[in-house]
Amino acid sequence: MRFSCRNLIAGISLALQCLCGPVAAQTASPLAVPDAAATAPAALPPNPLPDPAQPIDLAAAFEEAKALYVHFRDLDPHLDDRVLGLGLDPEQAFALIRDQVQSLPYDGHLRDTPSVFASGSGNAYDKALALSDLLGRMGYDTQLVAGPDASVRPAGLFCGNGQIAAESWELTRLGPDVLARVPVRAAASYAMLNGLLAPQDQPAAVSGQPHVWVQMRDGADWVDLDPWLPDTPYGAHPAGTGTLLPAPPAPHSVTVTVMVETLSDGRLSQDQLLSREFQMPLAAESLIALYFGANADGAGSAVLDALDALQGTGGQMAPFLMVNDQIEKGRAFTVPGPAIAAADGFFAEGADAPITTAVLFSVTSRVPGLPDHTETRWVIDLLPAELRLSNPETIDPAALLTPVPGEVFPAAMEGLRHFMVSNGGTPLRFLAAEQAKQIIGLPDVLDRAAQGIPNPYDGIWSAYLEAARVQLAAELLIRARPDHDGVCAVINRPRVLIWGVAGAGEGQLLRWLDWTIDDINLIGGDARARAEAQLWHGALQAALEKEALLTHLLLPDDSIPLDAAPMQPLAAGQLSALGVEPADDALRGYLAVWNSAMPPNTWWRLNPANGLADARGRFRGNEYGNYTNATPNELPRFSAYEDPRLANLERDQIWREIARQERQRAALQAAQPKCGGNEYMILGTCVSIPGSIAAGVIGIVIIYGIYSYYNH
Repeated sequence: MRFSCRNLIAGISLALQCLCGPVAAQTASPLAVPDAAATAPAALPPNPLPDPAQPIDLAAAFEEAKALYVHFRDLDPHLDDRVLGLGLDPEQAFALIRDQVQSLPYDGHLRDTPSVFASGSGNAYDKALALSDLLGRMGYDTQLVAGPDASVRPAGLFCGNGQIAAESWELTRLGPDVLARVPVRAAASYAMLNGLLAPQDQPAAVSGQPHVWVQMRDGADWVDLDPWLPDTPYGAHPAGTGTLLPAPPAPHSVTVTVMVETLSDGRLSQDQLLSREFQMPLAAESLIALYFGANADGAGSAVLDALDALQGTGGQMAPFLMVNDQIEKGRAFTVPGPAIAAADGFFAEGADAPITTAVLFSVTSRVPGLPDHTETRWVIDLLPAELRLSNPETIDPAALLTPVPGEVFPAAMEGLRHFMVSNGGTPLRFLAAEQAKQIIGLPDVLDRAAQGIPNPYDGIWSAYLEAARVQLAAELLIRARPDHDGVCAVINRPRVLIWGVAGAGEGQLLRWLDWTIDDINLIGGDARARAEAQLWHGALQAALEKEALLTHLLLPDDSIPLDAAPMQPLAAGQLSALGVEPADDALRGYLAVWNSAMPPNTWWRLNPANGLADARGRFRGNEYGNYTNATPNELPRFSAYEDPRLANLERDQIWREIARQERQRAALQAAQPKCGGNEYMILGTCVSIPGSIAAGVIGIVIIYGIYSYYNH
């Protein structure tokens, strides 16, 4: 079915049911690693879905969102306000960084000052940089110096206590019951996977980075300020005199590379279409989205598509990477699918052109001093799995699969993929402000949807915020975990979450979450304890993704059932049915495991040696859902849709504060009207967003993102 405006508004109205209910107080969650002999849970705590027929008080929803923003504004003031709160006293600034920001041993540059405060942790360089930032705002001259390394704090001090602050979890907008359900779901998966572990000792990483601290000018002297160890007094450094830091350490980074595979004369080859490196910490503060569209703008695209079709090659398209307010276009390629041979005529030679058989991308996380971590995801693959895995010398084009059609391009190519780069310091204040502004903008979104002229940029930005909320939930779960036999889990390297939505044919839309780079560090303990802690991390992460999808898509629990049966490694024939991804994983030491209760085309991958585990779904990463399962047939009533208070809320002082914060960030430009067909002008570039995405996702993504405000 296609998404009509009626269906769009229906989806909006259903999602809004959460906006009128109070948020329950947060309770403690059992985040400790389960006992290996514990019985797997057989049922989840209840998760009642809201009644879409009930009226909604939109004004009350905004008031609650505003109160949450005020809380985080006071909890995390702007740096200038924080400096004033310290009384312009350098000793208080030093004590703040030393005592309230945990010291994490990692190389390189990962976090800036706001993310150091948001995460409550940093390495010596990031902590020194934050202290230097505060002192500079007080008017003091500072310099960073390097010297012999200091001793590291005990690993146990990195661990949490199993508690997550109620307001922080509210900001994830997943509902307090989700926090209760995640450990239960994870415990079921852990019980089914734990018996497959065969832990092996891993070589410890050796740091090559010198210790870094701050020197502040005090008259004619430079005062040493080293906030690394908790007992270091103001004006002292335990390792002696340092030398001026010659250059900042190498930053952590994430690289996204898009590739195309073509078939010519029976042989496959791959070419790079686009590649972009994102350095930390800026990457963690950037909107990064990948989509595919027509190679040419406006009417020219239609002409070229028609000419290419005559040549028997199909239309030309290109990858587009949106990074904040800029769009980078990659090299053009032919739309995937078998060529249509022309019988005769001027363009007949087009039948021999290369055929696009697959489009894929890789994500690489680089950490100074450690090997790269690269994961590959397939956007579309037209080779039957058995044929690809058999690796024949030549391939007959007649063996290729026919792509599922979308509105203009193959359905799998008509989608949007957000790359959320996490450094463990998602900005809580920023999320709270943007969520409040989302609600105040809902009437405009509804009006545009009702008129059939949705703004695609609304959906792109709202999807980013929804993914950021899931990312925040993951960070909270990691930071709150207590130790396991002396092992603590910490975030000290970039992690990459892909929030995706793509066509599935017949106007249906698939949405999924995929922790593509799910890296954490495990400090302390022995090989068995680290493997168990790593497996528990993977189980918690997958449980969070499943619960987030159930919540946002209003799906019943049996849509993604508990792992209730022992896992069995898949045989070679079963692997081929799942495509190339599990086969590639097998070459890296992973087992692909499955049980009969799992949905088709899904599996777990597990590395027995170290406990790395991930719930997988073919082409789309972790569990995914379908928007068409969540749109009601009737519209509920909005009890406060035109509440007069809404018209006056922008006059409140909070909006001046929000506007000031927004000006400090690079303001993202709004989308312009359509260019033609399914192309939209975004930031001055015509890009192809399918009608199903533009009309359905633009509104529904926004409201599903807001839905979890008042899930209960």
